[in-house]
Amino acid sequence: MKRSSYRILHLLLVVALLLTFAAPAFAEGGPGPDKANPYPDLPKAGDKWIQNLEAKQAYEDAIQKMEPHLYLGIDGQLHLDVDSGQAIGVPDDIFQELSSGLAIANAHIQAGDLQIEDIALSNGMNMLGQRAPVYSVSPETMSALGVTCAGWTGIAYNWYGPRYYLDDCKAQALAGVLGGAAGAVAFFSGLGFNIPADVVGGLLAMGGGAIWAIDAWGGFQGIYVQTSWYGTLGWVWHQ
Repeated sequence: MKRSSYRILHLLLVVALLLTFAAPAFAEGGPGPDKANPYPDLPKAGDKWIQNLEAKQAYEDAIQKMEPHLYLGIDGQLHLDVDSGQAIGVPDDIFQELSSGLAIANAHIQAGDLQIEDIALSNGMNMLGQRAPVYSVSPETMSALGVTCAGWTGIAYNWYGPRYYLDDCKAQALAGVLGGAAGAVAFFSGLGFNIPADVVGGLLAMGGGAIWAIDAWGGFQGIYVQTSWYGTLGWVWHQ
């Protein structure tokens, strides 16, 4: 199937999804303000969904092809045993971004900000064959927020960049504050997340409708925001 056909198919699926969840809001009060679709700009949300999905697929394909070439050196740092994306069928721009990002991850390890045990492969294991740790938002912060929802809130450190998880309530809250950068920065700061400005910019460009749709597609179980070690947005997906 051609790329254009995939785009049309995904757009139709997204529009159908949004209409499905939005429809009850107009009958007998709907399913509640936390689940009713508050974003009527369906074409824009659908287009952003597709752009995000294409980025996700491109990065995940590259990650799966690069990961077998990742190894732990005698210096205690992460390295690749391949020098170019062309050698393993990965676009050069993505290869360069991910491979050079390892230098930033290694710098965090050298500085003691992270341990090699913290760095996860795509299957959640680290280079030592152990389950890589994940870091939840503090119980004090969660208690202050005063609500518990489906999904999980915290941070995992993948070799290709930090991943920020938001439970359903916080995903919905994020969608609601994406009308301005200040609100988004304050939202993440309240969770103790030091989100880079470029990531906030990427989320603003996606818009609340796309964030809502991604959470809805996963059954309102929350989302995650995958970033790069350079502090840029990779993609957003549901938990």
